[in-house]
Amino acid sequence: MSFIMLKPRQKETRSQLILSQRLGTLEGKVIGTLWNNRPHGEKFLQQLGEELKERYKVAKVVHRKKIYINSRAPMEVLEELKEKCDAVVVGIGD
Repeated sequence: MSFIMLKPRQKETRSQLILSQRLGTLEGKVIGTLWNNRPHGEKFLQQLGEELKERYKVAKVVHRKKIYINSRAPMEVLEELKEKCDAVVVGIGD
């Protein structure tokens, strides 16, 4: 007896990923945080924001969150972070 294995997936078509340049310094920068809404993640990201301000002289931290744990962040939130922030930290909780 023989079997034929089928792979019912479409061929991957990924565009080349272009990474942003690293920041030379955090001093004076605006850093965003995006919380995925898991328990305790908000506390961690709030504390991280305070540490970034104290240790690295970050000018401002912009905190945003996803609606649900398993959902994508709304495009409006992503666009806002892109426009307002020099870098973004995405965090989870638990």
